[in-house]
Amino acid sequence: MKRLLLSLVLLAATAGCSLGQAGPASDLTETTATLNADIGSNQGGEVTYWFRYGTTTDYGTVTPDRTLDFPEGHIVSDPMIPVSEPVTGLEPNTTYHFQVCTSPGIEPGSRGCTPQDHTFTTGPFPEIAFSSARGDEAESEIYVMDADGGAPTNVSNHPASDYEPVWSPDRSRIAFTSNRSGNLDVWVMDADGGNPANLTENEAWDGEPAWSPDGTKIAFMSFRDGNDNTEVYVMDADGGNQTNLSNSEDSDSSPAWSPDGSKIAFTSSRDGNQDIFVMDADGTDPVNLSNHALASHNLIPAWSPDGTKIAFTATRDGNWEVYVMDADDGGNQTNLTNDPGLDFWPVWSPDGTKIAFATDRGTDREIYVMDADDGDNQTNLTEDPAFDNEPSWAIGG
Repeated sequence: MKRLLLSLVLLAATAGCSLGQAGPASDLTETTATLNADIGSNQGGEVTYWFRYGTTTDYGTVTPDRTLDFPEGHIVSDPMIPVSEPVTGLEPNTTYHFQVCTSPGIEPGSRGCTPQDHTFTTGPFPEIAFSSARGDEAESEIYVMDADGGAPTNVSNHPASDYEPVWSPDRSRIAFTSNRSGNLDVWVMDADGGNPANLTENEAWDGEPAWSPDGTKIAFMSFRDGNDNTEVYVMDADGGNQTNLSNSEDSDSSPAWSPDGSKIAFTSSRDGNQDIFVMDADGTDPVNLSNHALASHNLIPAWSPDGTKIAFTATRDGNWEVYVMDADDGGNQTNLTNDPGLDFWPVWSPDGTKIAFATDRGTDREIYVMDADDGDNQTNLTEDPAFDNEPSWAIGG
């Protein structure tokens, strides 16, 4: 499903309703949607509302009427009540119009309906973002594609290098690393590539962004503290309050939030070997989870959607492979890929049954997918002579 900025504000007035501004957000699939509104009263009492929607501004379909009872003396500045109405039976890949009204049949622009016409489009939606330098593109771009590899689309379209994409939890935005300001920074853009913005704006190298599950924070890797080592930082989703979380003299990188937002997994060399560590979301209590005795690299962790497993990349057999282990204690570390090619950068599907990853097992780099439980059914998704890298599977919606 996809979350869009389509929420309406409905304010109750003495004679009908006054109208407010648009805000977030509705969830969509190929055939369903949830219509949302925030409702308030300027005098208290019962407020009746319902939605109308259709493929034209004639609308044509009215949802059942609902009521809210506000206490006497309630005013518009008091907290408003969010409401939602699921609708089904929609046509795939179709644009719908909708409004919130106080009664059915009121013409657009009247006191009983929102004056603006709001729209949404049903799925299917892209599932996997990745970086690629294909066609005539000399630099890496951010692409999105369907979960089966279909409909690859360039959404960054910029002459600079854009890579390391990661979806926001509501799928409305993509954070990524870019040198388009002349330095490597963490940027964010709308899912269709619109409204790109530099979040870190620091002279040092910043990269490897990772959204918190609630979408309010972004963790990232930074070289800004000197000593030729990286640290794990966190910032607000608008770039504010950039804070060093890991505070180590050794290199820390590749942050990944747990699904409940309480912990962050990351790569660290603080025990002499590159291992997967887990710390609390405030940077305290770091624990070596992979803790492998051999002089190998263990890096790029990714939590399973249910929080029970962590996939990661390791070089234990002299080759880059995708491993998985238990998230609570690092137990049951298992090689999933078992291929002589270079396999790395694992990401989980939303239902936890698949893992996508990047691989050099052919003549170029491709995005593959495999079964998460045993590594079976390894399948090439991109099948393009370009350099395809760094997949990110959209988890939210």
